[in-house]
Amino acid sequence: MKERRFAPRYPCNFEIQVVSPEGQQVALACNISTSGIAVQISRDILQHIGVDQQLLNIGDELQLQLPPTGSRESNNLAYRGQVQYIRRLSQESYQLGLQFAALDNRQLARLDQWIGSCNI
Repeated sequence: MKERRFAPRYPCNFEIQVVSPEGQQVALACNISTSGIAVQISRDILQHIGVDQQLLNIGDELQLQLPPTGSRESNNLAYRGQVQYIRRLSQESYQLGLQFAALDNRQLARLDQWIGSCNI
């Protein structure tokens, strides 16, 4: 089967902030590329960050804040992510696939540099 991705994925294990109109929560990043990120979250968080306390849906958008890497350039890396998939991993755990939305060339370059500086 041919790989359909535009950018290579890198396995990772770090916390990110997921912000929605309903609040801010912590998620665990599982893999990342310059086109998107997969995160693991609990059912409670999945429900909490959904609009009006409902579960998230495919197509919903969230604000993602990546942790700093020590470089001043990486201190405020916030991106919009659109939900591409939601996979149930267990009774209480889910994985979300988020595609970074509307990245301009500057944001893409900063993200690529950030990924490279993480040694992942």
